[in-house]
Amino acid sequence: MEFSNQELLAEAVRIGDQLLEESQVDRNGRYWLTVNQVGTEIHWEAETSLYNGVSGIALFLLTLYQQTQEERFRNAAWEGLQWVEQQKPRENDTLAFLTGKLSVPFAWLRSYQILEDDYALSRANKHVSQLLPDQVPDTVAEYINGISGTVVGLLHLHHATQNEQILRTLDQYVAQLLATVHCHQTGLYWDRSSQNVHGLCGFSHGASGVGYTFLELGHYFQNPAFFWLAEQAFSYERAYYNSEAKNWPDFRMSLLTEEDEQTFQKAYQQGKLDFFTRGTDMNAWCHGAAGIGLSRLRAYEQLGKLVYFDEAVAATEKTKITDLNSLVPATCTLCHGRGGNADLFLEAFRVLRDSRYQLMAQGVAQRALHTWQQKGLYRSGTRYEGEDRSLFNGIAGIGYFYLRVLSPRQVPSVLAPQLTATYPSVLNADEYPHLALSAAEVQEQLLEKRFPRTVHLIRDLNHGQDLVNDASLTSLPLYRRSYWQDFALRQANQLPVNFRAGVIDVWRLEDSRAALDEQIKSDALLLFKQRQKAVDAERLLSLDKPALMREVLQLDPDITLQTTSWNWSQHTTESWVNNLQEDESDHTVLLIPTSLGIREQSLNAFGQTILEAFIDEKTVAEGMQIVKSQVADPITSLRVEELMLKQIRAAINVGLLIDPTKHPLQVTVATQYHTNIQETR
Repeated sequence: MEFSNQELLAEAVRIGDQLLEESQVDRNGRYWLTVNQVGTEIHWEAETSLYNGVSGIALFLLTLYQQTQEERFRNAAWEGLQWVEQQKPRENDTLAFLTGKLSVPFAWLRSYQILEDDYALSRANKHVSQLLPDQVPDTVAEYINGISGTVVGLLHLHHATQNEQILRTLDQYVAQLLATVHCHQTGLYWDRSSQNVHGLCGFSHGASGVGYTFLELGHYFQNPAFFWLAEQAFSYERAYYNSEAKNWPDFRMSLLTEEDEQTFQKAYQQGKLDFFTRGTDMNAWCHGAAGIGLSRLRAYEQLGKLVYFDEAVAATEKTKITDLNSLVPATCTLCHGRGGNADLFLEAFRVLRDSRYQLMAQGVAQRALHTWQQKGLYRSGTRYEGEDRSLFNGIAGIGYFYLRVLSPRQVPSVLAPQLTATYPSVLNADEYPHLALSAAEVQEQLLEKRFPRTVHLIRDLNHGQDLVNDASLTSLPLYRRSYWQDFALRQANQLPVNFRAGVIDVWRLEDSRAALDEQIKSDALLLFKQRQKAVDAERLLSLDKPALMREVLQLDPDITLQTTSWNWSQHTTESWVNNLQEDESDHTVLLIPTSLGIREQSLNAFGQTILEAFIDEKTVAEGMQIVKSQVADPITSLRVEELMLKQIRAAINVGLLIDPTKHPLQVTVATQYHTNIQETR
């Protein structure tokens, strides 16, 4: 069944009138109760955010007024903003753009843009000034709840208000994004978690959302360094694109309940590698093609590269399958429903100027309205089976989607808002050092993050000279190991002969560490290996000596023994340079994978001998015999046995020695490190 534009508009008006009927009024203004889902529990609360609160409903009503000029919607929205203004932020509220405190000034900003009321702009400016922190809090980078979304909101507010305080906060947020980035062979990602397979792909919680933020930063400040960072985020996701599923995987493991814990533990014990590594095929704004496509459309619009056109088209094809061709029932909400997914079609129509995409969005809207006519309600985007009222999980968002379909150029995306303007002047690098970063400076920061000792050593030996000073190099992701190998060798060869060996030695260690980190098949898999190790240790350490001697143990095959010619474990740049004044000697470092990265642990010669005895699985008695055979003086043999048992128990306790029968899965492909880099003496 097809519906006319008039019928779609009439439905948006009906939703608006329903919201007016279901609103409540107190001395502060007008508000709505919306669904708040905590775990599996449903609560109805009055909140302030765009995502789930009064600000979001007011935004829909303002947009409805814009399209209809019906004063009741304008008045209700204004009363909602008055109510929001009187609410005190909760202690756990973040500054997040969609789900936190920045919702309020952004809603006032949209009121100003729609109503052209200077009072609304003054309220937006006042609120954002009151909210900006002196120090940026340590929080996640993701778009929906974290720093990157906040940056997008602040960019819009700065353009409208020209508030310099916003620039100072933006500078701090960019610094935080660079400080929390993770470098990978394939690109950049953020928010690593032991409950995911890998760093997430996707707009709401993954690399696309952060990449989109860097696109907006690059556009507003006309800074190529931010475009380069955005492209590295998209490059990371590109490596995981599944051509069979026509989608980017959702790497969340949904580890929420005690029952989930038991399921995961059982899967680990049964050696089900796919359980921990496969990801799932979800398509929504938050995870999957629909949201990722929004970032690629913006990248194509800003950068004009065909790779982003191709990825955007692939995302629309996947979304066409899931939201137009599929018969599977789904919600029509913005966050993870068909209304939000169709935002991709509307943006494709705007950017690519292809009317087919507008027809696709209209098809989704027609389907949503037909579902409402059949069922008499719009299913919420939460576990609640009835209707919610919110912008992202309820009928306000569905109404907003209808208005977007009717007027896609006039009604902007709330999922991925874009700036058309640019900053009118050149930023002062002394005042805003991170907003004014050059591409070369960004490269050097990433190099230093991934290879800190090598970078410090080369820089210090070159008397503080910048490593990356050739503009042609900035087109290459130098933090990637394959590029860094040649670059490090070239840098080392420029040093005096007696320093070259030291630079290459520390580079080998740090490159080995980076390589091992990239061989982790799943962070969640590693988490459950660590938990099984704790169970093993409790059992093994409870055994008396005779029983322990019969146990079969093995050095965890995911751990690498790395030999260096100097001790690089000190944590000051002065000590790293001072190393080169000493003679070469063997030092051993354990590279230990953890669910949050690789941990280094120095090892003395005796500890190394013990662990090497258990590279292949054997009983404790057999391993101790191998070690004792290497003790030349038989008089000290008994004392060595006591020390060995003590060391073995310590190694069990920290998970270096494990019961191999309890660990059927290897988390990494951990092999002894070799390099093809040649030292030039």
